[in-house]
Amino acid sequence: MNSLPKDYTFGNKVIPQQIDESLAETLEKYSAIAKGFVTGWASVQLVISFFLAAGLKHLWSLTDTLQFIIFTTTYWSIQVPAVAEAVINMLKYVALGEFIPYYILTDWI
Repeated sequence: MNSLPKDYTFGNKVIPQQIDESLAETLEKYSAIAKGFVTGWASVQLVISFFLAAGLKHLWSLTDTLQFIIFTTTYWSIQVPAVAEAVINMLKYVALGEFIPYYILTDWI
């Protein structure tokens, strides 16, 4: 398993081995473990990125639909049934972020 030579040659000089063989084997094992961990971590990150990109695509399509529904009924004179109006008002409440208690942050100013 030890792939390190006992002595290194650099030009015409011979450099003796700097670490013993057991330490070299241990370092090679740790290097293999680290390489496997990094490869696995990168693979997991790649898969997660694909799923997040697909989810973001659907989120944007939902956001576009939500904006269309809310602003067409707000700025155009479109008559909708009362139940649909209640649902649109609830969607507007969420879309405009009115549920966020901003007054907690701004009252002290």
